[in-house]
Amino acid sequence: MAAVTSRVPDGMSSKDSRNAEKPAANGTGQTWDSLSSGIPADRRKFCLLASTYKKQLCQPWDDSLIEALGLVTEDGMLTNAGLLFADYCPLTWCRSVCCRWDGPEDGYAINENEYSGNILLVLKMTADFIRANTARRWYKLPTHRLNIPEYSDRAVLECTANHLVHCDYQAKGRVLRVDIFDDRICFRTPGGMPDGKGPVQNRDISAVAPVRRNPVIAGVFQKLDLMEKNGLRSMLSFSAELPSYSGPATPVFQSDSVSFTTTFRNLSYGKTEEDFQRIIDSEIQRDMTGFWDKTAWGNPGTALKVQETTQKAASKTQKTTQKTARKAQKTTQKAQETTQKTARKAQKTTQKTGVRHVGKTARLIIDMILADPKTTRNQFAEAAKVTPDAIKWQLKKLTSLGIISRTGGDRGGFWKVIANPASADDPK
Repeated sequence: MAAVTSRVPDGMSSKDSRNAEKPAANGTGQTWDSLSSGIPADRRKFCLLASTYKKQLCQPWDDSLIEALGLVTEDGMLTNAGLLFADYCPLTWCRSVCCRWDGPEDGYAINENEYSGNILLVLKMTADFIRANTARRWYKLPTHRLNIPEYSDRAVLECTANHLVHCDYQAKGRVLRVDIFDDRICFRTPGGMPDGKGPVQNRDISAVAPVRRNPVIAGVFQKLDLMEKNGLRSMLSFSAELPSYSGPATPVFQSDSVSFTTTFRNLSYGKTEEDFQRIIDSEIQRDMTGFWDKTAWGNPGTALKVQETTQKAASKTQKTTQKTARKAQKTTQKAQETTQKTARKAQKTTQKTGVRHVGKTARLIIDMILADPKTTRNQFAEAAKVTPDAIKWQLKKLTSLGIISRTGGDRGGFWKVIANPASADDPK
């Protein structure tokens, strides 16, 4: 699993790093993001925040804005929010874990990634991961190009920003979890509704007043135009603007005492080529109606030209749709063949390993992986009291049998137990 992380830079002591990870004290009358981190502001730089400010607002950046945004205390110390927006953020629990699953439920992970550190970097990388792992159709119409994405980019960005802003950074397991399935995307962060008035699914969204768990972070995001003032209603309206929107509302919000979940449904999931053709025809009709009102009213020559253009565009679009349908059918057949091949291979592996007995050393390796997937070869050798070469042979054998697998390289990688066989004594 690849990860984008922020390290503690030179000049910052280990003591400062430990102080930054202390939770907010109860009874202070302040929110967690406004408390002092105990780290001097002159030890940090805000190049990413400055560049984002210039890009979003088209205004020059001034270092005095750091204090105006609430990222520095009066005595020159960074607040916890200031650490989150610093270039080298030591708060590694500001993290998102993203996974694209193969199917409508948990199964094979097609792609996964983890991002941590600067909150603006986490926001951008998470949105980029979602965009790269979702699809969009587009069609060339007489006057413009029609985009039919599975999800609204603006709604997804708004959702990601809201979860990062309203995350309870003092809770255990402080992480934004993003799971992409074939038919939906699920966002989950620790922390229920900030106002404490009960689960959001039991309330009228239009009547939910915006309450900020981390007002300093929320203020910076709104200043940068990365978040709307009422994110829940905004996400609903952004999704409803898509041409493929129909049926029940999306997204769906759920909360309990410890977490908040947002679920977007895939607006293209389950639609046939005929459904997309109806969307295209409706868009062409709407587009041409507007064009008629502006230029063709009372002019038969222009009206005839518009009609011919519309017919040509409809014919061309129909041919493109048929070509896309044939291509999609071939892709589906190929995917089914690949899935069947993978299933047969998995079945053979299960049959091969399901009744196999492993020796004491192999059993020890499997147990250590279950306890800690990041166990190293030297740790295996020390525990088994054998040489590293013997462990290397055991790992290679267990991998070839489909009992374990390795994800990632020597640094940052981890082991995974695929099948857990019975135990047996080592052969003599």
